[in-house]
Amino acid sequence: METPTPETTKERDEREYGEFLQEIRVALPGVEVLFAFLLTVPFTERFDHLRGDLKTAYFAALLCVAVACALLLAPTAYHRIRFNAGDKAWITRIGTRFLLVALLAIAAGVSMTLFVVTSLIFSRAVAIAVGAVSGVALLALWYGVPLARRGRGTSEE
Repeated sequence: METPTPETTKERDEREYGEFLQEIRVALPGVEVLFAFLLTVPFTERFDHLRGDLKTAYFAALLCVAVACALLLAPTAYHRIRFNAGDKAWITRIGTRFLLVALLAIAAGVSMTLFVVTSLIFSRAVAIAVGAVSGVALLALWYGVPLARRGRGTSEE
């Protein structure tokens, strides 16, 4: 069996950039759908009857999801402006940071949206519990699990 040839820096940059783009392609449609839904909510009849704190939570959720959209789309603009400059490694690095911050914003936006919706269906206590549990669960799934694995030093190799 032949030993695989180690990849060059350029090959590694290309591979990592491709992997990064795939991750963005997975995250962005869901965020865009959530953002579109949240943009329609104030135009519903029931929105005017929301308590002030629920409107505030809704607006905070909307802002979080808008920030996530901006962060997830930014690498596309960077690539389009600098695509012939050999900046794929930089775009991947900065884009990865943006993606990680966007996931925090998405978790906050989803949690606050669940809080608002649950408040309309159940008691405030249930809504707080649902919002908090969803936020903790998303953070645990998206950050806790991979960071714990990294802390143990385990890898597939």
